Amino acid sequence: MPSEIDAEWTRTLDKMRQDNRQWQDEHARWEDEIQHWQQEANQLTAVLYRLERAVPEYGDTLKDHALTILQHDLRLRHHEKKLTDTLHNGPPKEITRRILQTEHREQAEHHLLVRQQHEEMRRLHREAIQEIRRITRLANDIARQIPDGSPP
Repeated sequence: MPSEIDAEWTRTLDKMRQDNRQWQDEHARWEDEIQHWQQEANQLTAVLYRLERAVPEYGDTLKDHALTILQHDLRLRHHEKKLTDTLHNGPPKEITRRILQTEHREQAEHHLLVRQQHEEMRRLHREAIQEIRRITRLANDIARQIPDGSPP
């Protein structure tokens, strides 16, 4: 029959083995989490790669839109000049009236198209900037948690 010391030692060993199994389970969860986090970090790297290309393309899109706005301004000025000239030249002929009315309808359609393009650019830009600000705050939070290599 085992002595009292052996029984107590057996209970201590059992408890230590139980602790060890719990630690191994926790360790396995840690490894799973690390693997998952590494996959997410790889995905983030891919997203950053796409962003590096998308941001300059977005800049080009903004330049194109600015050119569209400039062309629209020139078109508006030209239309205004025609209207003003017609006013100063006395009553226009019927054909001139029809032409001006047709041009004005076309100008209204063009203006609506440019307005829609601009509203879409505004929406896209607002969403992009909000997301960039959110990601920037997150990056700053992460950076503050990463040790800089100096001893604690």
